[in-house]
Amino acid sequence: CSVMVSELKGAVQEIPKYARNALRTPCFSHKLNLSLSKSNQVISIRNAIGTMKSCVTFFDDSPKRNTVLKTKLGHQLSGLCETRWIERHDGVLQYTVDLPKVIECLDEISEWADTSSSSMAVQLRAALTDPFFLVAVFCLSDVLATTLPVSKLLQKSSLTLDVATSEISNLVSVLSSRRENNVEHFKGIWKKIEDMTKILDVVIRISRRCIRQGF
Repeated sequence: CSVMVSELKGAVQEIPKYARNALRTPCFSHKLNLSLSKSNQVISIRNAIGTMKSCVTFFDDSPKRNTVLKTKLGHQLSGLCETRWIERHDGVLQYTVDLPKVIECLDEISEWADTSSSSMAVQLRAALTDPFFLVAVFCLSDVLATTLPVSKLLQKSSLTLDVATSEISNLVSVLSSRRENNVEHFKGIWKKIEDMTKILDVVIRISRRCIRQGF
């Protein structure tokens, strides 16, 4: 976890002071979690996660807003764990399924007399219907849907080393194949994005580009 690997007082830093030959050997599940955490370095993914967290906070901070959400959606939005990326799957997946209902809630709140709630609702609606957000969420959900079964398997106490090694190798093979055939694989993701934009009545346009560089 982040506490153990802390550069200040983490066990990974402290133990080598007394045992010079000690090596850090995280389990397969931890390694998978760390690998997925690297995706947070992608700007579009990081921004999308920030938007999702803001949306969850927006509804959780107000019982009145939360009531609107429960009435239309039937439940609260799942939070996104800060350190365990595998557990973020449900939190990310909900936006690929429940986004239309969330937008309905924001539309209703945007008409309230409460300027704080209404203005924030308008801002969140714009962020949640932004094409960059939609692409990032559906791409992230696609990856997490692939890694989640393996992550659950790696957490079983009865799992043997050979089975764990085989499952990780198969996962790497699947992800490598997707990278090599990224155009074809993305077509399936893009179809889901298009279906969502039709429901939300969002038009995807090419971003403005500077024809001539001024500097």
